[in-house]
Amino acid sequence: MTTAGTHLLPACGAVVAAALLVGLAAALLLRRRLARSAAELSSAREALRGLELRARLVVSGDHEQALSLPELPGPLGRDVRAWAVQTQRSEQVRDQLQQQLRHQAAHDSLTGLAVRSRVLEQLAGAVELDRAAGRRTALVLVDLDGFQAVNDRHGHAAGDELLRVVADRLRSTARAGDVVGRLGGDEFVVVVPDAPDADALVRSAGRLVGVLAEPVQVSGYLLSCTASAGVALRAGAGQGEEVLDAAAVARTLLVDAATAAHRAKAAGRARVELFDDDLRSQLAEAASTEQALRTALALGQLRVVYQPVVGLPGTGQEPAHPDDGELLGVEALLRWDRPGHGPVDPAVVVAAAERCGLVRGLEAFVLAEAALQLVRWRVRGRDVPVVSVNLSARHLADPRVVPDVLEALETAGLEPSRLQVEISEGVLVDDGHAAEHLRALRSHGVRVALDDFGTGATSIAALATTPADQLKVAGRFVAAEGAADEQLLELMARAGTAFGLQVVAEGVETAAQAERALRAGCTGAQGWHFCPALSADELEPRLPLLRDSRAEVRAPVR
Repeated sequence: MTTAGTHLLPACGAVVAAALLVGLAAALLLRRRLARSAAELSSAREALRGLELRARLVVSGDHEQALSLPELPGPLGRDVRAWAVQTQRSEQVRDQLQQQLRHQAAHDSLTGLAVRSRVLEQLAGAVELDRAAGRRTALVLVDLDGFQAVNDRHGHAAGDELLRVVADRLRSTARAGDVVGRLGGDEFVVVVPDAPDADALVRSAGRLVGVLAEPVQVSGYLLSCTASAGVALRAGAGQGEEVLDAAAVARTLLVDAATAAHRAKAAGRARVELFDDDLRSQLAEAASTEQALRTALALGQLRVVYQPVVGLPGTGQEPAHPDDGELLGVEALLRWDRPGHGPVDPAVVVAAAERCGLVRGLEAFVLAEAALQLVRWRVRGRDVPVVSVNLSARHLADPRVVPDVLEALETAGLEPSRLQVEISEGVLVDDGHAAEHLRALRSHGVRVALDDFGTGATSIAALATTPADQLKVAGRFVAAEGAADEQLLELMARAGTAFGLQVVAEGVETAAQAERALRAGCTGAQGWHFCPALSADELEPRLPLLRDSRAEVRAPVR
């Protein structure tokens, strides 16, 4: 080893020793810093746990609270705090949106009133509280009269404004604690907790109807829209109500109030009706009648009777006396002898059929039976020129009416010209489809008669375009004895003749009425004076007399 190498070794050892000392110092420093960072992280972790709890308390409570966070060390703490504040704001916005959505779902957007679901919820709550306290809960349902006419004449914007006015008036007249709602369309309700007695409630509803009838300026128009109201009270003990839950009672109250409001409309509108025991009994009887009618149709318990229509002088046969007459045809009429009840008023039968959807079935039965009977009479040498069958507005508007009529004719083997359908004059005014279906029937050869003319909205001038062959003047004009009424009867008879229609006077019950119809210019007549409505077997022996214009045909003893 050289002298230089001998001097280098101690120097290298010194460098290595110095490096070791530096490394050891750096390691100690790093360890100290890591320990401090670990402590900071541990502290931050504990703080975050507290932050999560506090944040949850802030955003989950019913009331908004200020955000309270511990001071977190360093940049990490600042970032966490910023995140927490932003999260709180997001949660608050979410809660506000949810509250808005819940409010919108429970309230009508046009009027701000409670919607049907909310009304039923509030009504059920009121029932529950009132039942526990021994009180009564009431519901008032308000249905505007003629609201559709406002929309048609003045536009939907005016209609919407009127609905808002109605809502405001209902709010202003309701008691504190009452709930006002809109069921939809032009129907509103008022939930009345702790309701007064029925008489006081009806009086209050009457005042409400009066307030709603007051004119209001809407979109430049002075509008007045009346309302009909139905009132229902929670059923008392002994009627089975106590076993129902509050929601079921609420639904029942709504149905009862709607039924009473419908009755108010039927009774003339702009009035109040109470759903009481009498109405409940009527509904029960109506339901029983409807079920019995269904059974009667299914079991063949219905029957058809026939009333002749006879010709008067001026038809070409020139009978010697207005009591004499040539047979022009017969009208088929439905009759029902209900077991245990006897004969049912035809008006009751029609009303029950309309309520339970049996109109088409009943009229199809009469069509089929009448067509077959005409063929039976012809086979036995008792030829009847034409049979008339009544068609309701509902059936006539049904697109199946033409196939129903043609099927009855085809099944019986009867020519279409031997069938006449009778309709009320208002049908053509109310439904455009009815006129279309009548024209289709006439194109097949079926005759058409306007029944009860003079009681509806058809003008005499409209007869020029009406698809009809016969005009049947309502019996009230034949029975009237004043000079003005006789002139009106003559006017209708002359107008019908001028438009090429056969004019028949209905409801002729006396010789004087037959003479009056003759003087007025009627070409035919129908009524008890000539012959009552009889079964086919009872009428058949009389047909030869009716066919002979020289025979005097009078009604039998009634």
